[in-house]
Amino acid sequence: LVYGVVKLQERVANGEAAPVTVKPYELEEFSDLERDELVDKLADQIDDDELVMRYNFADSP
Repeated sequence: LVYGVVKLQERVANGEAAPVTVKPYELEEFSDLERDELVDKLADQIDDDELVMRYNFADSP
């Protein structure tokens, strides 16, 4: 999820609007890192000022 957010922000910064799909081979580059290290490394790349979560209240229970 964190990697997907980083990838999405990169696309938005490049002016792209396509949905993000994270492929398993993309995550393989992080396989040698401990889980906490991976999350910390990717979370550091997220720009909190640009992070927006959209929620559709019409579809919620």
